[in-house]
Amino acid sequence: MKPVKPKNFYITDWAMADEKCKARMERMMEGFGQPVSKVQVITEDEIEGLVRSKDWVDLDIRQGRVPFTGDPDVVFNKFKWTPWEETKKFIEGNDLLKNSKGYTRNFLRMLYGCMDHFHLESGKGKRDREVVCWQLYDLHSAYGCFHKCQYCRRGRVTTLMLNIEEFLGQVDQLMAENPWQKVFRYDVETDCLILEPEYGMCRALVEHFAEIDDRYIILFSKSDNVDFLLDLDHKGHTIMLWTLSTPTVSRRIERETATTEQRIEAARKCQEAGYTVRFKCKPITPIKNWREEATCSRSSSPRWSRTTSAWRCSSSTASPS
Repeated sequence: MKPVKPKNFYITDWAMADEKCKARMERMMEGFGQPVSKVQVITEDEIEGLVRSKDWVDLDIRQGRVPFTGDPDVVFNKFKWTPWEETKKFIEGNDLLKNSKGYTRNFLRMLYGCMDHFHLESGKGKRDREVVCWQLYDLHSAYGCFHKCQYCRRGRVTTLMLNIEEFLGQVDQLMAENPWQKVFRYDVETDCLILEPEYGMCRALVEHFAEIDDRYIILFSKSDNVDFLLDLDHKGHTIMLWTLSTPTVSRRIERETATTEQRIEAARKCQEAGYTVRFKCKPITPIKNWREEATCSRSSSPRWSRTTSAWRCSSSTASPS
C-alpha cells in the first residue's frame, strides 16, 4: 500500500456484519497503520447525516478549486446487489439520492451500496464525430481516489467495496451476458493500485481472468505500486495501462501520483514480468512547452533515451504558463 493517511474511517453496518469484509477491513487498517478502533460503524439511516456534515453533497468540484488538504476519508462498504426495481424505488424515496447529479450521484449510490459495479463506455459520441474510439465495460469497486490531480473530482472521500468474491461472480455474469466483449477495464473511478496488496482486488482479478479463455482485464493507473503483481501467474490475460502525462504535469498538476518517469519504470517492471503494457497519452494539459516536453525526440527538449524495453525521460524544462 502507498503511504496514505486518511483522517477518518467508517464502515457500513452491512459490511461489518460480513466476516470476509470485516477481515479485509482489518487487513487494510493494518496497512494504513491505524487501529481498528478508529473505524466508526454507520447504519443506512445515518448516511445522510454523515454526508451533509462532511459536505459530500457536492463532489463535482475539481480538486484544484477545493480548499481541501490531506487524504480522503475512507468508508468501507459492501455491494448489496439489490434488483433494479427495488433500487429504483429506494432512490425515488431518498431525497439525497433523487436530487444529486453527476459524479456526486454515482458516489452516493455507491455509498448506499446500490450503485452498479460497471458502466459501458460506448464511445458512440466520439464515433458520431468520426473519431475512432473503443467500446468496453468499465468495472468499479470504489468511488474516490488518493491522488491529488487538480482537474479531478475524486479526492475528498473514498468508499470501497469489500465483497470481492461476490464481485467476481457478478463480473462472470456480465461476461456471460456480453460474449462479444473480450476486454474489461478496472477502475476509472479510483486508482486501482494504491491500496494494494492489502485490498486484494487486483490480485483477485488477475488470477480470475488468468483462468478464463479469451477474456482480458486492464488494470488502469497513475501509480507505480506494482511489485505485488510481478510474481502473479497472469497467463497473459492482464493488460497494464497507464495514463502518461508530461513530467511537469505529473509533478505539478497530478500531485501525489507517480511521476512520468516512475510510471515508465513501473511499466518496465511489468513488461519484464510478462504483462502486456499500454499507455494513454492524456490528459493533454496546456502548459508552456507542452509539445516539446511530450515529444520523444533526441533533438527536442527534454531529451528522451531508449533503455531496455521502455522509454525514460532524462530531463524537463517546461513550466506552467
